Amino acid sequence: MSNAKGSFVGGQAELSGADLDKAIELLDASLAKLGEIDGPNYKSVKVHSATRQVVSGSLYRYNVELSDGNAVKQCVVKIWSQPWLSVNGTQITVQCEGDDDELTRTW
Repeated sequence: MSNAKGSFVGGQAELSGADLDKAIELLDASLAKLGEIDGPNYKSVKVHSATRQVVSGSLYRYNVELSDGNAVKQCVVKIWSQPWLSVNGTQITVQCEGDDDELTRTW
């Protein structure tokens, strides 16, 4: 089964154009929120690729360079968005090269 854009339902779709722009806005807003709570203050420097998968909401995956103010790191960021949930509707996971642990926060 496929949707109107030709990607398989439940499968990952590479984002481009306006869809990529919206995904980058979500990434930047989520990184800002992460900095407001107890996470590091990351800023996206360059997005190499982004995908979206529809799974009880939308799961975005980014291959991105992030800056923490001191260094730029190559990272994979996942944002699972379930906007209909008033509590815990967004989960962000950040895994950067050279870091032993994956950072996960939910709000």
